[in-house]
Amino acid sequence: MVTNVFPDGRRRTRARLARLVAVPAVAAVAVLVTPGTASAYAPDPVQPQVTCIVPVADGYWTAVFGYTNRTLTVQQEPIGPDNDFDPDKYNGAQPTTFQPGVHQGAISIRVPANERLVKWEIYASSATASRETSPACPAPTQMPAEGNGTGAAIGVVAAGAVGGVVLLRTRRRLERAAVSGPTPAGA
Repeated sequence: MVTNVFPDGRRRTRARLARLVAVPAVAAVAVLVTPGTASAYAPDPVQPQVTCIVPVADGYWTAVFGYTNRTLTVQQEPIGPDNDFDPDKYNGAQPTTFQPGVHQGAISIRVPANERLVKWEIYASSATASRETSPACPAPTQMPAEGNGTGAAIGVVAAGAVGGVVLLRTRRRLERAAVSGPTPAGA
């Protein structure tokens, strides 16, 4: 390093060294403190997508939707403004629990042939199925059950209720038989 000497005999080395350290330090602090452009926009954690459609048959077509949950945790979003179908008559069938990852074919919506579009909106992201432009489902595609998956739960509850009634009636019959006692033989 070249050292210059001031007229009063001081050396410039110390000033240059201070600048050499200060400028990168200030730049590093500026980079760390200022938010970057990546933090200015965070995508919605759950985004709907059109998986495919089944073309018009018997006066209806079927829109098949999936979703992507970009987080590592299960997301919950009740049916409402942040989990909404348009037209509104299809609300109630969509999932409200979103598992992490990509899920194709999470729900199918049966749509009358005279309706061209169905849109699913989750947060600010949306996916629109069109009977004219969305990709057709391949022939071996297994369709998801229509609805929100509560059918099985309702079936289990109904079976439990029927089983409870049968047990109660059986118990009452046995109690009545025990109270009346055995009938004498030959009577």
